[in-house]
Amino acid sequence: MFESITGKDGFGYSFEKIRNAIANGNEGNIHAATRLGLDILEKQYVLFEQEMDAAGELADWAYDLATYRHAITTLRAYFVGNPNGLTEQDARIYYAYLESEHEQFCAIAEEIVKERAQPAN
Repeated sequence: MFESITGKDGFGYSFEKIRNAIANGNEGNIHAATRLGLDILEKQYVLFEQEMDAAGELADWAYDLATYRHAITTLRAYFVGNPNGLTEQDARIYYAYLESEHEQFCAIAEEIVKERAQPAN
């Protein structure tokens, strides 16, 4: 359950690609950040949302997941034209949010798994 975000591969590589592109926005880094970073996060969080729904937990976390998707969308826009005029500092804040909330979602998923593994009284 929740292998979409808690699987053995982790997301370190994806976060690294995003972080690198914020620090150095050359074409190669931006391509890596969008394709190997944000695209992967987006895909895995769609799966995570489906897993949360199947577990009956989506209602409690739908707003938080929508906020996470918004951060992904905002960073993608920053990398591909920056129509919102974000600064590098803004991008770093969105990146930090994605990374810290990812850790939080992993903890939530683990907690749900533990709760379900406990025998009912």
